[in-house]
Amino acid sequence: MAANSKLEKLTASIKILLDTLSSHPKSLHIHSKVSEFYYMQKLEELRLLQESIKESVNRLKVLEDKFELTSKQVYNQLRKDVKSVNTAIISQKNEVEIKS
Repeated sequence: MAANSKLEKLTASIKILLDTLSSHPKSLHIHSKVSEFYYMQKLEELRLLQESIKESVNRLKVLEDKFELTSKQVYNQLRKDVKSVNTAIISQKNEVEIKS
């Protein structure tokens, strides 16, 4: 899934940035320009969104399966009913011909 790949790449890039910031704890100038908490918060948001996407994909799969099953059942019933109606019509025609 594309979201997985994007999140993995983004997480790796953010981890590099956070590691760089951690390795320079006394550099107030760097820390004042970049917010570690912003990235940590956004990563969590992205993880939650990714989970929602996975859940939605799973729900969609369930709905697609249900649609396929129902449509097959309806199609099979339709075939039976069409055959039954055609048989009845042919039978009626034969009865009319015999009476004539």
